[in-house]
Amino acid sequence: MDNTFQALECDTDILMIGKDTFTVERFKELTRKRIQRSYESDVIYRSRQKYF
Repeated sequence: MDNTFQALECDTDILMIGKDTFTVERFKELTRKRIQRSYESDVIYRSRQKYF
């Protein structure tokens, strides 16, 4: 295993991305919300394209 990576074993593990730090649980929550917003925006965009 490469020394720059470690397995994350629980939601309280800490991630450091750039200068930002998150718990795994918070990162999952933020990622889930971002994917949901992106999906919803895409669905709205596609539904409007049907009518024009």
